[in-house]
Amino acid sequence: MPTPIDFNRLDIRWRHYECHCGSGDDAYEVLDSRGIYLALGCPQCLTDRLSGFREDVLYGPTYVADEPIEPEADNDNVAWGMDV
Repeated sequence: MPTPIDFNRLDIRWRHYECHCGSGDDAYEVLDSRGIYLALGCPQCLTDRLSGFREDVLYGPTYVADEPIEPEADNDNVAWGMDV
């Protein structure tokens, strides 16, 4: 059985729209312990979506990654992969 998600320890950012699942609940953006985007959804959706992540990715900023993690670009459009 997976470990329950501790929402109090996550970096969660509220968004000004409803979740796409149809629940009518507010949507939240969740970042990992290093500030990297993981998922978007209401608490019900996020429980399912975040259950696949390792605990250290969710809560430990020194987790081991098998690929380089680059700092975010200064320009928001570049960070989202848009041409400027």
